[in-house]
Amino acid sequence: MIKIKSIFFLFIIVLLSCEKETELSIPEPETNLVVNTILQANKVIKVYVAHSIYSLDTTSMYITKAIVVATDSITNNSDTLNYSSNGIYISSNMNCEAGKTYKISVYTSSYGNATSSTKVPSTTKFSGHSFMKNAGTSPDGFKTNLLSVNIPDSPGEENFYMLFIHCLLDTLIGPTVDYTSAWYSYSPIIIAEGDEYEKTFSDKLFAGDTAVIPMYFHMWDLDYWYSIIYGATNLPFTLNCYLFTINKSYYDYFKSYLSYNEAIDDIWQMNSPPIIYTNIDNALGICAAVNLSDSIHIDF
Repeated sequence: MIKIKSIFFLFIIVLLSCEKETELSIPEPETNLVVNTILQANKVIKVYVAHSIYSLDTTSMYITKAIVVATDSITNNSDTLNYSSNGIYISSNMNCEAGKTYKISVYTSSYGNATSSTKVPSTTKFSGHSFMKNAGTSPDGFKTNLLSVNIPDSPGEENFYMLFIHCLLDTLIGPTVDYTSAWYSYSPIIIAEGDEYEKTFSDKLFAGDTAVIPMYFHMWDLDYWYSIIYGATNLPFTLNCYLFTINKSYYDYFKSYLSYNEAIDDIWQMNSPPIIYTNIDNALGICAAVNLSDSIHIDF
């Protein structure tokens, strides 16, 4: 038995002595120009300019000496943006207007040039809404409220929308609650986008018509919590609902970003996650536009 153990350990030593260290050269990825801009109706134009860096690189990614030009495609008026900080260039006199298309041109000495253009979506107003408190129970067991909104769609063009709900509870007897609520809906328009928690949607199912979107949301039973801790009831909540019109570039970017985030925790996709949408010529990034079209404010 002792001889067998001795032979076994000798065999292991021989194997270890045959190991050879090999250094693998891992090439660094190519450096690319990065340009990002989300134009907002009635706001000045801002453009982020940088370059991609290796994950172990500690140098600054911002490009501070680029020439960034914004051009109104209708009037052909142009403005050279001024560098602010952290890679952000800001226009001094050009505000985005709904319905207009803007071209963004970026010129750099070391990373080449890039261009892209995007149209700021038109304004759409709510045509009606209704609200019901304590309309049911959410899948996770909380009392829900129901806000239904009516969105008239413009005929003859493809339109895209985004809805946000923001709730506020400001009281002297306890902490202020201020948050963007995760609403959900079983409307076919929302379900067709992937699931009941989608926030962006197209007019594919109601083109030229009016969509009625029921939005369920909850406040984590804050009424019950405040009544136990502070003895307070009938607390004054403020509900704000915002309607954004968004263009197709933003819609495609937002959808791809959600798919990318979902893939991070998916064992089958984490090594090859979906590609985030980009539409910049000769660079990485996104050029898109949104328009805060309307809002609803309800005290309850």
